[in-house]
Amino acid sequence: MKNKRWMSLLLLLCLLFTACQRFPQKEESEASEETSSEESTESKETSSDSSKESQEPVKVPETPLRGGTLKLSMVLQEEYNPLLTEDPYVAQVLSLIYSPLIDFDEKGYPHPAIVSQWEMASDNKKVILTVNDKARWQDGSYVTPGDIVYSVAVIQNTENSVYKPCVEYVEGINILDDRRVEIYFTESSPLNLNRLYFPVISQDYYTYDDHALEPMGSGPYQLDSYVTMQKFILTANPLYYGQRPYITKAEIELSRSEVRMDSFNQGITNLVYTDRISWSSYINKSTVGVHMFPSSELQMITMNLENLPSADTRKAIAYALDAREILRTTNVDKGDLTEIPISPARWYGPENPSHFGHSSEKVSELLDLSEQLTVRVLV
Repeated sequence: MKNKRWMSLLLLLCLLFTACQRFPQKEESEASEETSSEESTESKETSSDSSKESQEPVKVPETPLRGGTLKLSMVLQEEYNPLLTEDPYVAQVLSLIYSPLIDFDEKGYPHPAIVSQWEMASDNKKVILTVNDKARWQDGSYVTPGDIVYSVAVIQNTENSVYKPCVEYVEGINILDDRRVEIYFTESSPLNLNRLYFPVISQDYYTYDDHALEPMGSGPYQLDSYVTMQKFILTANPLYYGQRPYITKAEIELSRSEVRMDSFNQGITNLVYTDRISWSSYINKSTVGVHMFPSSELQMITMNLENLPSADTRKAIAYALDAREILRTTNVDKGDLTEIPISPARWYGPENPSHFGHSSEKVSELLDLSEQLTVRVLV
């Protein structure tokens, strides 16, 4: 009697987040500095008549011009403190106003932001951070170590904050002097610094007055005006410590429910962050640009750990499965394949993310073919 083994293959898909950008008129074609690594500066003419989508592309200047308006939307919040939100998309929009403690490039290497220098202990359990002396709040005051300590405490005391994982391994934080803080971690890890990606808020601004509906940070944009329960209007922050954004104005439409895709389709907004399923309907539209960038979103198919097969059988399964074909059919071939749950796009990712390839010959070498092997992949 033939043995049948039902098991699943470890398959990790490091997916690409996507953003759709409605190509605006010439004067709105510039991309901001903080989004240029993710969204292209490419632009085409947009017609108000949705049927006129096949138009000649407009020549894009090599150097972006300043001006234009970025139009986004998000769901109404009871307050616009980024550390309290449970909505990842709201947190993303508010990052226009608030700067992170430390920034990172696409490879995951740290870059200066609120802090300009860091010194990690040899055991990776403590880091000393130096506040950027050019970092100022939009009211003109300077960012202090106390603001960092306060921000960590707010996140730790907010149960469902989207930034809760960022401080999960923070054991303690102390102010050393007027420019430095030290953070202790519960475990030794070279990734402890990378975990500290969260916005910093002003202790004075948020402690002593009610500013629930008036966000104030140190980021590239500042609040210019607020149309109650309808819209935020932002302008470029002249006190921003970093590169001045090319897009000088941003309008954020506020709604009672999640309507960002509808707003984009109706032309109310000109940029939307979407998932891998929604973006495919836009790839052939000449008036819309689809721009992809690496993310840490994972899809994993793993072995049944309660009935783990032998090492040779596990290898045979890896060779039997056509992982590339699975990626193509489930994610339109958008993603990176790897065999461990770490993105190969990051500096700490595997140098060779895939050791196995689809090979019937390898399967034959590893298994006794008199025994039937059935692999069921649930996708």
